[in-house]
Amino acid sequence: MLFLGCDNKLYLFSHLSSFKKNVGQKVYIEDVVAEVGNTGYSNGSHLHVQLIISNTYTKNGDTFVPPF
Repeated sequence: MLFLGCDNKLYLFSHLSSFKKNVGQKVYIEDVVAEVGNTGYSNGSHLHVQLIISNTYTKNGDTFVPPF
């Protein structure tokens, strides 16, 4: 799931089991947008969040604080 944040940066959420919002819907801070899942090579449910700036994905280990 890909979000355009209020800071105009893209946030990619991965390893989800289901989606609660559709493309183009506005999302508010209290909204449930998806459910955490156990997809890919993992040993349990987790959420992967990646920040995309100027079409460049952040590397594993980069630290950022989402604006929401």
